[in-house]
Amino acid sequence: MNVLVIGLGSMGKRRIRILLGILNGGRVCGVDTSRERCTQTADLYNIACFDTLDAALARNNYEAAFVCTPPLMHFSVSRRLLNMGIHVFSEINLVSDGYVELIELVNRHKAVYFLSSTPMYRGEMEMIHSVTRHESIITYNYHVGQYLADWHPWESYSSFFVGDKRTNGCREIFAIELPWMIEAFGEITDVQVSRKRSTDLSIPYDDTYIVILNHARGNTGVFCVDVCCRKPVRHLELYNQNLYITWDGTPDSLYRYDTDTKEMKRIEPPEINKHDSCYASFVNEDAYIKEVVAFLACMDGHGVPVYTLEKDKKTLAIIDRIEGITNG
Repeated sequence: MNVLVIGLGSMGKRRIRILLGILNGGRVCGVDTSRERCTQTADLYNIACFDTLDAALARNNYEAAFVCTPPLMHFSVSRRLLNMGIHVFSEINLVSDGYVELIELVNRHKAVYFLSSTPMYRGEMEMIHSVTRHESIITYNYHVGQYLADWHPWESYSSFFVGDKRTNGCREIFAIELPWMIEAFGEITDVQVSRKRSTDLSIPYDDTYIVILNHARGNTGVFCVDVCCRKPVRHLELYNQNLYITWDGTPDSLYRYDTDTKEMKRIEPPEINKHDSCYASFVNEDAYIKEVVAFLACMDGHGVPVYTLEKDKKTLAIIDRIEGITNG
């Protein structure tokens, strides 16, 4: 199998590293308009890299491609790949540009379009889902935040997509977290928002959101998202009259209150913790591996993507409401 990774930033390199670890006899190539990134990636992973998509596509036939470019480029790149009958794995899009056309192309070419939704593959989320499926009227408090300048300490936040208003840092957090939250707590029926600027970061968007979400199954939560918290944080509490669960974003931090012993007891998620030191401690590598494996399985006809363009279109519409964006 020949696989092309388009975009050789941090996520592109992560996907290459994973693919080289799980492909049996496959060939991985890379493409990026930055010659420096091409050279660095080629030397690091001993793979062929090209500085244009045209050059990469002319050199090999690819069964699959990973779109790891800035989000605003995803549509044009994915459209070209799908028209060539190439299966596509896309990082989160953040905007729904061209979704109607992409859905039509997927159906026409019988191709797999696999949209990343990494938290849905985390063992902790699987454990939380197993609880929420059998409980009703849950309340939750969830805070996800990290100072924007610390996201990519090797480059300025204004030099990659989180500096753009349409693909901003808060929007990315919402797009990462809401899919698994909807899966766990139910479809969102109502949104109430308080948002503000609380830093002197040079960004064209609000950096702090406090959102109340009501779900169709009767669950309600407060979701706090920011890019100003100096300590990286992912902290969840969920509770009702039967349970109390806390999670701090890492596999060893999932606890449930035992009502008999009156003690917090750790819940062991079904995975091995792997961590990339370039990222905050709550960024777990196992889930990234799982979703790549799931994509390859879908290509072989074993299963379908759990998170689709249709689902993502609904999620992005909710994020638009949170940001106060009106369409049409």
